[in-house]
Amino acid sequence: MKYLARFILFVSILLLSFGFLFSYKFLIPKKEPIEKAPEVEEVLEPSVSEPQEEIVEVVIAEPEPETVIEIIEESEPQIISLGIYKITAYCGCEKCCGNTHGITASGTHVTAGRTIAAPSNFAFGTELIINGHTYTVEDRGGAIKGNRIDIYFESHEEALKFGVQYLEVFKVIK
Repeated sequence: MKYLARFILFVSILLLSFGFLFSYKFLIPKKEPIEKAPEVEEVLEPSVSEPQEEIVEVVIAEPEPETVIEIIEESEPQIISLGIYKITAYCGCEKCCGNTHGITASGTHVTAGRTIAAPSNFAFGTELIINGHTYTVEDRGGAIKGNRIDIYFESHEEALKFGVQYLEVFKVIK
């Protein structure tokens, strides 16, 4: 009985192998040789009297989805921490600014929630995030040096209410 089981296993493996070879040899189509293009014996010159049309094929390639994702990811702004700054507040009154015309050092109109005065090492237009809010450097100030930033408020009361705070400042890099 033991030898019969081994014999049946051997014959089964042999038949499976033969079946595989048979299907490979007879079922897979043969590749036909590629025919060579006929050689041109005579080259025809275009006649001068007939205008020739030039056919131009335009192929517009759609970007791969991964490429689009990479472009979007690369264009996202990066945020870096600048450390802890002394944050103060000011308004457009004479007491805070010395003038009341409302024009910043960069030439823009002061706007609450946007305008900040920062040291000269920050270029005008630099975006800084303070306490989760994005501000734009649009102003300078005589007392604004080192790690100090002044946030513009609409009224003197709001500026006094803000007071002096020490907060982490982040720079937005585009």
